[in-house]
Amino acid sequence: MAKSVAGGSPLGGDDARQPHEDGRQVVETPSSGGVVSPQETPVVEPAVSLNPFADLASLNLGASYTTDGVRVKRKLLTMPMGSPDKKQFFRAIREETDFIARVYERPVPGDLKPTIYFVAPALHGDASLARVLKMVKLVRCVYHDTHAPFLWPISIGQRDNAWSRTALDIASAAADGYVRCVPDGRNGYAIELPEDPLGEPTWPELTRSEWFDLAFKGRVIDSFDHEAIRELRGAL
Repeated sequence: MAKSVAGGSPLGGDDARQPHEDGRQVVETPSSGGVVSPQETPVVEPAVSLNPFADLASLNLGASYTTDGVRVKRKLLTMPMGSPDKKQFFRAIREETDFIARVYERPVPGDLKPTIYFVAPALHGDASLARVLKMVKLVRCVYHDTHAPFLWPISIGQRDNAWSRTALDIASAAADGYVRCVPDGRNGYAIELPEDPLGEPTWPELTRSEWFDLAFKGRVIDSFDHEAIRELRGAL
């Protein structure tokens, strides 16, 4: 029979609580016949979260969405149009034939730069349009760092204009290697060349017509009923 200490537990004190292999604790208590019988202390299970997003790490596909065997091909939905970013080197495509077009630069309230619209040749003869249309050469370009393509409309209506003349010279040089186009005040643009070769550009898999379609997406004037023409004529 286990010996007891007055005011205390059976001999052994804390030693009477024996840990079980699975984490449960066994407490030895004397029975009515003086025989110690083991009793198990119930184990409290941890609370289960009902939030299905409690373990985000196990749910996040992350980069594996494109690297776990699923091959993707990026498709461009839009394309910038305008002069090259003065901070970036770019290349231009050497075309077999220049593409000359007439565009309408529609002022946009609150914007410093107008929105450029392609005007179909069938409308060029209209007297109300002739005074506002601008003749441009459309040059396809791509940046070095981002490989992002853009369309550069270079004005060719005034060859004595320093901006137009230097822009055409820089576009020609960009067909041979990377350049940077930097504004130079009254002298038009200045050209900057990289100190080290930058290699060959990564061109998007686009035809010339697809390139123009992305650049002028939703901005083609092919009818006198177009809202830009009606606005110009005061018909809105």
